[in-house]
Amino acid sequence: MFKRGTTFVLGAGASKEAAFPLGLQLAQEIGAITAPRNTDESMQFFNTIRAALHTGDHNHLIGVCGMIHAAMPFATSIDDYIDNAGDPLIAKVAKMAIVHQILKAERESPLFESVEEGRVRNASSDPTLTTWYHHFWRQLSRDTKRANLDEIFDGVRIINFNYDRSLEQFLTSAVRNYYGTSWNEAAAVVSKCPMVRPYGSLGPIRGLENCIADFGDEVYPQQLLQMSNGIRTYTEQIEDKDALHRISEYSGDSRQMVFLGFGFHDQNLKLLRAGTSGELTILGTAFGESDYNIRELQQRLLTVFSIPGSSTMIGRILAGDPQLDDVSCGEFFDLRRFSLIAKITI
Repeated sequence: MFKRGTTFVLGAGASKEAAFPLGLQLAQEIGAITAPRNTDESMQFFNTIRAALHTGDHNHLIGVCGMIHAAMPFATSIDDYIDNAGDPLIAKVAKMAIVHQILKAERESPLFESVEEGRVRNASSDPTLTTWYHHFWRQLSRDTKRANLDEIFDGVRIINFNYDRSLEQFLTSAVRNYYGTSWNEAAAVVSKCPMVRPYGSLGPIRGLENCIADFGDEVYPQQLLQMSNGIRTYTEQIEDKDALHRISEYSGDSRQMVFLGFGFHDQNLKLLRAGTSGELTILGTAFGESDYNIRELQQRLLTVFSIPGSSTMIGRILAGDPQLDDVSCGEFFDLRRFSLIAKITI
């Protein structure tokens, strides 16, 4: 099991290991489907959003899609673009585009299962075996008996900055297969995992109330519109007092904060800033970054979490400098496994 008080902070790089797009790739994909009806896929998307929005002003909607398409080559992410554009219709169409592409990525992910289509994951050839998902599960399930499944997430919290539902899908499948439960029983167990999503998600997967569409489902226009309502921008996030309180609680109660595939954007780091007493250890991945950039990121973490001119966190002390490793999320669990797991008491 993990050390008590461990909070995992997930960025796009974490979902990348299950074949989900990073921010720039997602922006490129959205640029492609909002091209002014010049491909089958863009025409299909346009017809879907037109039906969902019940608009007769086709030219205006075409213009909005054209604006999004033209902006994407210059956007660092679709999230930033929505926030900066400040136009309600652009935001609505862009959010539906996000949902459209994440559902597609879910369907193409190795985590996708479809009983109706006879597609069920083969555990022996699962391409996610070397990813952080399996490493994470092995520590969760270690010493957890079936009778105590409700305790499997004790001591662990997750702040998930991604829209996709890959973690819920993986964990539900893992609980079902490892402990021999039904899918619905497993989904109920996973739903109790303490997790907050600053920017929302596509909603619950099957087996849970309020599921609009399952992982990777093909959806109708109104379902796409409904699911897009669960996507939030940074501006919308900072107005959600309940989510901000939970983020502050998760961050503030942490004894160990682990960043997986995180981009370390200033606005996201500021959401994590919270104070409490006690030492805090910071670990994480910085895959593909140069030594110089890693040093800069470590300094950024110190700056964000520290009182100016002090080596202490806000009301607490750092247990050493932040440790960031140029490895994938899966490799990180091998490299740092003894830092992550609870010490054996004799």
